[in-house]
Amino acid sequence: MTAPEQKKDRNILSSLNHALKIMDLLSVRSNLGVTEISRITGYDKASVYKMLYTMQHRGYVVKTEDARYSLSSKLAANGGQAQSRQNVVDVAAPFLRRLRDLTGETVLLGVLNINGKVIFTCKEEGLSPDSIRTRTAYEIDAYTNAAGKLLLANLEEAMRTSILSGIVVYPHTPETIADEAELIRELEALKTASYAEQYDENYIGHADIAAPVRDETGRCIAALSIACPTEVLRNKKEVFLPLLLNTADSLSRKMGWTDSWQ
Repeated sequence: MTAPEQKKDRNILSSLNHALKIMDLLSVRSNLGVTEISRITGYDKASVYKMLYTMQHRGYVVKTEDARYSLSSKLAANGGQAQSRQNVVDVAAPFLRRLRDLTGETVLLGVLNINGKVIFTCKEEGLSPDSIRTRTAYEIDAYTNAAGKLLLANLEEAMRTSILSGIVVYPHTPETIADEAELIRELEALKTASYAEQYDENYIGHADIAAPVRDETGRCIAALSIACPTEVLRNKKEVFLPLLLNTADSLSRKMGWTDSWQ
């Protein structure tokens, strides 16, 4: 089938496809103006301008004083973050298993998505019949658990503000911090903290304690947490905490981190 005979794929969103083509163009040719991009792509100048304006607003392109456009570093940064997350999942399993064996409780590795939810990408279920049960790829509102709060707290301020502005904070239980100002104060306090803990904020009777996992740059790329019944954490926190911090430190060193927060 020749090119003119090919049928248009109805599943492709044309506006997004056009924007991605412009990004492809800017990846090989920088400092292009609207007229040049319009001529090269065949898209009308009004559409090109709107797509560039949107990409500039989202931080994916930069505009010079003489109205020429280039890609920003955001794509590279996002790609590096995604790669870091994948790498930590690849190596995390033995660390989680050892921590589970030491504590007997469910151990989770969580990452944050742009919708303000924690996704648990790796888990080792507890050994007790009363252990917290969950599943891989389970999502939970970040502001209701220790892992999520650590991940939110360790974001750059602009990204954290953007994520918080896009979610509705509501009480999952009477213990949930549902006041946005109070939540922001807690996140500010957690910026330099070595761990976070919560009791009954997402589900009555459930608690977790979490520590950050860092990469070679010191950036928090995941949170390692112990999830257990509330009374278990209240009674055994002093036992669990050093085990959690040691494991998070070891996993971070595996990812290239060379400092320690203990």
